[in-house]
Amino acid sequence: MYDEQYVYVVFRRAQANFHNRPYRLPKDWNKHFNERMSKKNRDALILATKYFNTKWRNIDLDRFFATGFDLFGKGFTYVRFFDPKVMALYMERDKMHKRNLDLQKASFVKSAKFVKEKWGSGRLKHYARTRIGYESVAIRDYIKGDIDQFFLAWLIREKYLILEDVDRVQIPYIVEKYREYLSKLDEMKDFVDKVKEKLL
Repeated sequence: MYDEQYVYVVFRRAQANFHNRPYRLPKDWNKHFNERMSKKNRDALILATKYFNTKWRNIDLDRFFATGFDLFGKGFTYVRFFDPKVMALYMERDKMHKRNLDLQKASFVKSAKFVKEKWGSGRLKHYARTRIGYESVAIRDYIKGDIDQFFLAWLIREKYLILEDVDRVQIPYIVEKYREYLSKLDEMKDFVDKVKEKLL
């Protein structure tokens, strides 16, 4: 269950991301909420929190607020949470996000099958640490398209693949987007854990 303070914090974080600047939270939340916020904003925040706990409970708050800022810029305020345009754009993006997630899962499974068929079960660490000369076999397979970027990022995160300088030069796109890939892997955590069990 969300409370008003949590929704406020997520909103302020999205606002800070939009403006590309840090944000401060009030030291005394109750004083800020009861005395400093306008009645209009306070009522909107209370109603939004109620919605996020009931009819909007399947909404990802971070993505919802980011959508609002994309749509209205700095004009996205508490009362604009209820603008139908925000919900419509969020739902459209959510469908695309879920479609992309399904594609990413399929690609991850394809990569895992490739490794299992080529190297056998229980040999994931051996696969990830094998080198031919200076070249990592896993990175070579990624460049050839046999494993995808999410699988490679997962190997790195799980410390199966330890990158050396020569490896980083070969995969600049992975290095640049690494945090983004980890975020996607976190969204697929239960799925990835099941795939890992089959590989090990």
